[in-house]
Amino acid sequence: MKYLYKHGNQFWYQRAVPLFLQEIIRVKSIKVSLKTNKIATAIKRSKLQALEHRKMFKEYSEKKGYLTNILKKKINLEAYKLSFLDDYEDLVSEIIFSKKEIFKEVKKKIDVSKTHSLENLLFNLKNGEFLLSRFFNNFFKNNNLNLYQKYFKSVNFLLDSCGDKLISDYNSDDYEKIRISNKRYIDQLNHFFSFCSKSLNQNISFKRKVTSNSRKSTEEYSIDELTRVVNYCKENINFNNLLILLLIDSGCMFEEIVGIDSDDIYLDSYLPFIIIRSNKRRVIRNVNKLRTVPLLGNSLWSIQKINENKLNKKKFFSLSKKDRDNLKVFLNKTLKAIVCDKTITSFKKTLVSRLIKINCPERVILDIIGNSKKNRLYNEEISLEVKASWLEQITNL
Repeated sequence: MKYLYKHGNQFWYQRAVPLFLQEIIRVKSIKVSLKTNKIATAIKRSKLQALEHRKMFKEYSEKKGYLTNILKKKINLEAYKLSFLDDYEDLVSEIIFSKKEIFKEVKKKIDVSKTHSLENLLFNLKNGEFLLSRFFNNFFKNNNLNLYQKYFKSVNFLLDSCGDKLISDYNSDDYEKIRISNKRYIDQLNHFFSFCSKSLNQNISFKRKVTSNSRKSTEEYSIDELTRVVNYCKENINFNNLLILLLIDSGCMFEEIVGIDSDDIYLDSYLPFIIIRSNKRRVIRNVNKLRTVPLLGNSLWSIQKINENKLNKKKFFSLSKKDRDNLKVFLNKTLKAIVCDKTITSFKKTLVSRLIKINCPERVILDIIGNSKKNRLYNEEISLEVKASWLEQITNL
């Protein structure tokens, strides 16, 4: 659908003007109303209009010198503009004047005595909103059969479970209903409503409801809670608990830690550290994440323990993508059993708060956690010693 976009209840054609013609035409882009809200008709008209403008660009490109030196007048764009007849799909009239459509709507389980009266239904359709069943059959079945087959089962399950409503009326309650009854359709329905939201330019609230409990999981740990976690992990030493200790004082995310390679760990130097960078196990595309992280306190102790045990060491450097995902879930369950409503994500925020309390400079904190903006003009990198000196003041748990 090149050069095509929808605004309001109709499609428009828009095309950029080549640079050599912009000074003469005095516009950077050309817009033409296609006078239709039917996607199939709009595509055909857009292609026809594109041919006319291509002809114009080719014609004047051959006379480029002639135009710039002699003709300083504005080119008549109207000569290349096609005129189209109105061709709109009036959904309200279609329902009112078609007996077949009226009976279809009457058969649907609509509570006419309450909010879903026939007047409300027609009003909503007039505003350009669509019933899910109607939109799915008309748009997907007629225009993209592959997507229709892909979403067929999930959409029909939604219709059976939550009823046929306007697309914009589906919300977090419907999401929870589907998640509880048949969770396997959630991903496909998320993709489907995301597509509908972009196509119809509407905000569709079919997503998980954010509760106060889910927000608590990103809150920081108190000193007492951190102490409780550290004591538990040191009393019950295993691979999973050692990873938790490694995260506490490093400021790294879980994905950064489990993705490091044996060549990224330096324990023999006077100041042990790890390097967060791309390797054969993972690729880091954000340059601000590339950094060195000093190992102190619980982080140093835990990685030494992992290094001493051959089984733990082998496991640490051979975790697959699936193993990492399962491990992350298990670590969060372990932490929630020790401290209610806290996860491994909270360690990073907690480290930042602990550094702020001792007046650590902002750029040092951002460099430790991998959020600093690299200065390309001045090479003012923060040394490993500086970062270690600040971390050392808070690694006494």
